[in-house]
Amino acid sequence: MAIPSFQEKIATLPLTLNKSQIIEQFTIANKEMYEFYSSISEEQFFSKPENGWSPLENIKHLNSAISVVALFTRKELSFLLFLFGRGNSQFTIPEIIKDYNDRLNSGSGAGIFTPFFSNNKIEIGKKESEINSLQSSIQTLIEGIYHWTEEDMDRTNIPHPIMGIITVREMLYFNYYHLYHHSAKVQARLNK
Repeated sequence: MAIPSFQEKIATLPLTLNKSQIIEQFTIANKEMYEFYSSISEEQFFSKPENGWSPLENIKHLNSAISVVALFTRKELSFLLFLFGRGNSQFTIPEIIKDYNDRLNSGSGAGIFTPFFSNNKIEIGKKESEINSLQSSIQTLIEGIYHWTEEDMDRTNIPHPIMGIITVREMLYFNYYHLYHHSAKVQARLNK
């Protein structure tokens, strides 16, 4: 599989996705993330740039974010409704992206999802382990989506650390974009 330009992929994201399209797009993203991060040399993978995060730190961040959402998708609907209430999906993918980027530009950050990286030392097996962990988290998310109906994805709220309470569908839109957002940054740094 040829690795696409993730910035071009972001520019061509659709307005909306139904459940089967969400599953399909996360399945494609999972393969693309694996191919991309596997293609990075060990030295580059662990190397922290002057500004921003290393590929390793980006994977750790993405894995943390995806894992939390995967956990929510596996919870009972009544539990989520009790905790976060009923919603109504109203945002398209471009609107989610704009809201997220506006908040980042206003000073919001990764918060508890900021990866902690102690050194730039290459560790044998660590790259593969981190890539496999991200793949596993994305696959768990995909499996969690299967039991949701279209209506429940639109009417059930869950929390986002920057955007507040949003629906499950909006959170899935965000996480789909988020994978490419971070990977495009890594890709751009490696292509300099």
